[in-house]
Amino acid sequence: MIGVRSGRAQGLLLQHRFPFRLGNASLTTALHAVADLEVDVDGTMVHGFGAESLPPTWFMHSGPETIDADQLVLIEEVYAALDLVTSLEPGATVFDIWERLYETRMSAGQAAGLPGLVPQVAVAIIEHALIDAFLKASGTTFAQALHSGILGLDLGRIHPELEGETVAGLLPASPAESVMLRHTVGLSDQLEPSDDAGIEIDGLPRTLADSIATYGLRRFKVKVSGNAPVDLDRLDEVLSCLQHHCGDDFAFSIDANEGFDSIAAFQDFWSGAVDRLGKALTDHLLFVEQPLNRNVALEPETGRTLLAWQDGPTLIIDESEMSHTSLPRALELGYRGTSVKSCKGVFRAVANACLLEWHRRSDPSRDYVLSSEDLSTVGPVSLVQDLAVVAALGLTDTERNGHHYFCGLSMYSESLQREMVAHYPGLYEWREPGWATLIARDGRISLTEVNSAPFGLAITPDLSDLDELRSYQVIGESE
Repeated sequence: MIGVRSGRAQGLLLQHRFPFRLGNASLTTALHAVADLEVDVDGTMVHGFGAESLPPTWFMHSGPETIDADQLVLIEEVYAALDLVTSLEPGATVFDIWERLYETRMSAGQAAGLPGLVPQVAVAIIEHALIDAFLKASGTTFAQALHSGILGLDLGRIHPELEGETVAGLLPASPAESVMLRHTVGLSDQLEPSDDAGIEIDGLPRTLADSIATYGLRRFKVKVSGNAPVDLDRLDEVLSCLQHHCGDDFAFSIDANEGFDSIAAFQDFWSGAVDRLGKALTDHLLFVEQPLNRNVALEPETGRTLLAWQDGPTLIIDESEMSHTSLPRALELGYRGTSVKSCKGVFRAVANACLLEWHRRSDPSRDYVLSSEDLSTVGPVSLVQDLAVVAALGLTDTERNGHHYFCGLSMYSESLQREMVAHYPGLYEWREPGWATLIARDGRISLTEVNSAPFGLAITPDLSDLDELRSYQVIGESE
């Protein structure tokens, strides 16, 4: 039996290396939440960790006037999930505990009028910690546990179409050994060194050109805002930069972060983009992520237009995935898939991967997409756990930006950073002027140490110097 004896929520305010634009906000900080659970696994007490950043701008569309209040809502959701999981009766499996936690907190969030993403992220943090503790106690890895079934995941409980199906029957037999890094190109990110004048040097690449040279990048994610004239100019500049530094050897996705208010507005933008950019766009585009505002993305009218649009790009949802039914609904409307994101949960990600593979086998003529997207995951906990999921699902590339928008692991003690370098020699290295940061070579991230650790996490991180999560009342996230 598995039960949670106690838990605590801690936080850390991460400082961006440079502002990151999301919609109309310019993010300069991000609150990072960490849960530490003491879990009883068949009489053995084990600590499990889960972590995630909590930007209200993404979860709740916060503006300057509501951002601090919305941050408090996210914080309190974490505590509500923590309080509930410590009060639940022990369960036979991790999935059993998670399902009760998920259903209760999602119902409470709906009753409170919260976007589904809000209770979802709180549950996901606890879910990661539960899986981490259980796998440590059982001495098995995440990929092994998925295939053996010891986590108790019942695919049909998430997607009824998968009743009777198993992970072992639908997903790769072994985890990926490495994955391509898909680099985020933000709305205001500098492209060439000449754009970077006057910015303090911290030893890490800042511009797109420098990042390509440093990491050997060939996969990218380009942000657009929904302002078509500005977006077309920006795409033109970014693609010119990519062609100059990568030749013809690159591919990219577009992320609109809900920037368009209607499918008609996005179609107009897309028509203009094809006319202006031609094959530089169409020959290299992977997919477009969440072009429409969450309030219209899954509406019937949107679906009618999508299903009739014969020459449009491949579209997937991201922010619209508010519940288990979101992906099936999106597929019915003409979308081709969704994102794997740690803030949306582990079991959901696995079930979605299985559902899309089930559809591929049922209809091989249609393309289905499961992309790995990043909400600025950072180590020592969130990054490695997310990569463990990516590896087990066999995904070929993953958006990563936590290493780019923050100074590696510099926000943690030197002893913890050096411990990460020692346990992850293929993933982290020590850099001047003095911190640990992610390794990417030839555009790829090694997953060797991640795959050999129980849930990606090979250490018990000393986070004793972190403050209680509730101590962060005002964060000043945007400027």
